[in-house]
Amino acid sequence: MDKRETSLEDKENPYKFDKQKQTSFSELPRSANGYFDLGDCIRAAVKNEYPLHYELLCKKVAPLYGNEKATVKIRREVDNALRSLKGVVRKGDFFYPAINAKIIPRAVGNTREIKHISIDELAEAMFIIVSNSYGIMKDHLFKATVQEYGFARSGEKIQTAMQNAYKVLLNSKRAKEIDGKVVLS
Repeated sequence: MDKRETSLEDKENPYKFDKQKQTSFSELPRSANGYFDLGDCIRAAVKNEYPLHYELLCKKVAPLYGNEKATVKIRREVDNALRSLKGVVRKGDFFYPAINAKIIPRAVGNTREIKHISIDELAEAMFIIVSNSYGIMKDHLFKATVQEYGFARSGEKIQTAMQNAYKVLLNSKRAKEIDGKVVLS
């Protein structure tokens, strides 16, 4: 009998989700005065961490202004930069690269609150989970997705997000529900 060995990595990350990324601005060019260009910083953060929530974007650039928190002043600066910024598109409260980039679920090491994770990312995570099953019950799909993102329990906000992501997944026609099980289309 051939027993398949499961590595620790496979046990901890069975769906091969990416790690949550942190953007460093240190590699970006600086002005003659030693300052970063806010537009460059926004583009780098969005490219590295998309879909990136507006609040998280503001928190990322706050240290450039000597702040730890996203104050009104920081939000104003970000809003002004976004008005003329090319290479970034906004969808609701989330920012994506202007080129149509594939969404990659970043669940490993997730520190984001559910409101900072886009429904598109959650739907993609659900698709990957369904792709790795022979049919999974909807409730089990929700539970697996919640667990992969590291949430200890799923309250009302998380359940609402799961329901919305599930609708996006089904509407994409990449998965369907048959006899109570979710399978690939």
